[in-house]
Amino acid sequence: MYVHFRWSDEDLYLLLILALTGSLVAYAVLALTEGELDERQLLIAALGVAAGGWILLFDPTGNSIPFPLFVLGYMCDLALSYPVGYTTLVCVLSKLIGPNQAVMRM
Repeated sequence: MYVHFRWSDEDLYLLLILALTGSLVAYAVLALTEGELDERQLLIAALGVAAGGWILLFDPTGNSIPFPLFVLGYMCDLALSYPVGYTTLVCVLSKLIGPNQAVMRM
């Protein structure tokens, strides 16, 4: 089923540019803080950002949310939390099943 949001091409391009910029910023922050933060802290931060983005995208009245709020929620939910969570999970999995397995401390 096709849903038309009645967005102009400029609004759609703005959304994609901001999402890409958010992803690049998230990857840059991950690269700059390499080794300084624990994987659990990064996963909790990614979950928190994703939950915040979901809350921004949720409209209990069923009406459409304003475009700036949608862009902010979309950036938090997909563009920022996904790179942090995905990269951290791959790092954790490589420590669990990789050739140099780490001992997990709780």
